[in-house]
Amino acid sequence: MHNFLGNLADANQLDKDRFAVWFATEDDKEDSEISFGALPPNRLGSEVAWLPLSSTTSGLWQVEMSDVTLNLVHLDVCKKGCHAAFDTGSGMISGPKHLVEAISQELNVATDCSNYDELPALGFELGGVTYNLDKYEYVKRTSEGCFPQLQSTDEAETSEASTFLLGAPFLTRYVTIYDRVFLRMGLAFAVHQKEPTGESTEGAMKRLMGRPSLGAPAESD
Repeated sequence: MHNFLGNLADANQLDKDRFAVWFATEDDKEDSEISFGALPPNRLGSEVAWLPLSSTTSGLWQVEMSDVTLNLVHLDVCKKGCHAAFDTGSGMISGPKHLVEAISQELNVATDCSNYDELPALGFELGGVTYNLDKYEYVKRTSEGCFPQLQSTDEAETSEASTFLLGAPFLTRYVTIYDRVFLRMGLAFAVHQKEPTGESTEGAMKRLMGRPSLGAPAESD
């Protein structure tokens, strides 16, 4: 991906040296999309918030993360520091075992779905904004029951900052933009054919994004 994008940029084929990823839902009736150069305005339901990469040597597109929240209540799982890495190859949200277990215990998703309607919004605080996921996004509900889309990584508990890998549940809710020139990540609320709650895109964005100033779509540089 990096070499391919670099070759396009070197050949002056791109408006800007970056790419954006939009994950489709089943209701969208179309495939997921990757855009090179210019951002796809029809996919953006909010302004783009830009965050500097927290490392340029890890091999991951990662930013600093302040905390994880449930209904905007902090869980204080990042006392030693956290990073959030955006993983387009994962269908889950992953993190160190001790932290994922703590989050799972607080969520307390009943396998029989008996508390599904009461489940809280699961949020990730990045750059002063809390990016929330509804239960529709972080819980897989099937005929066999309800299963949170969280998994543990092999990362042990240490004094170092912990890394969470934000996969499909997060990437379906938020468009991610990978900027190779300024070494930064862009995040914007994703537009889908319909919201599971029946809300408008704007209504869902205002409820799920933790910064009221994020409004109409705009490309920020």
